Amino acid sequence: MTYCTAHQMPAGPRGCPQCLREEAVSRSLESGRFWRWAALVFGSIVGLAALTVALTPSPNRAEMVLDPTPFRSSIETVESALYATGRMTADDRILLRQGLGELQVGLRKLPPSVAQRRALERYDRFCTITPVEADQPGFDVVAARKEWEELRGSHFRAAPWFRLSSVALEQAQTSAGARGIPADAHLYPVVIERLQLLASRAEAELAALPDDPDDLDSDAHDRWRSARSDVQADIARIRQQYPAPFTGMEPHWRRAYDDLEGATRGVAGLLRATTYTATLVPTGSEGRTRVPHARSLIAQAQSSLAAAPR
Repeated sequence: MTYCTAHQMPAGPRGCPQCLREEAVSRSLESGRFWRWAALVFGSIVGLAALTVALTPSPNRAEMVLDPTPFRSSIETVESALYATGRMTADDRILLRQGLGELQVGLRKLPPSVAQRRALERYDRFCTITPVEADQPGFDVVAARKEWEELRGSHFRAAPWFRLSSVALEQAQTSAGARGIPADAHLYPVVIERLQLLASRAEAELAALPDDPDDLDSDAHDRWRSARSDVQADIARIRQQYPAPFTGMEPHWRRAYDDLEGATRGVAGLLRATTYTATLVPTGSEGRTRVPHARSLIAQAQSSLAAAPR
């Protein structure tokens, strides 16, 4: 057993109990001083940050949006196209591209700010993509206008000269006429039906013709000439009530019209003569080879009509 001279008492295997107790108390005091100092420093940092946030003014609505006045020309150019009540014409597409391009350039020229950065981030996509979409046959002008209005309300202060939506405008822009669907669409199936009847009549006349035109007697020749005149007269009557093409025609309807025109020409040429002798004489075998082609043209016209939107 050892003896602690500092405390004049015996010390056990771990040492003097009094020395051990004083050492533990000293460590506890030092630890307490460290954590009190750390809490003071950390608390000061947090408090300073909170004070900075509290004293920093938050941006108000006026600082988050732009004054539309410098952009009035480009905005009105865009809206002259987006708010047109009829079909979007080639001139409308030019105006739309021009106005969006000017707006995009104008936003880039602004001094950097929160409002400028926010507007440029969102308008960049709209100004770049929309002119490309407007050149496509299925461009949805109503959806584009609604996106435009949402962007305009989010990034510009309201102005009395902004164009506004209306139920009447939306109905006009989604109407059949605005989508390029012909008003005389009901004439297409009527013409196709009459072409089918004419093709059947012409096919019957061709079936009665001999393969060799030298075998054609005068009566048969007269019947052929009469049948050809009847078909030509019927084609002329059909064309008196024929559907008409127009600028801005929806692409599927444009194809339906072109295929209908091809079928009409095909049927009109079924009874034309193919051999020239002293007089104009048809050849039966050659004439009959035209029938399948004319039938295929009629079928193509029916298929295109079925694919056209209503």
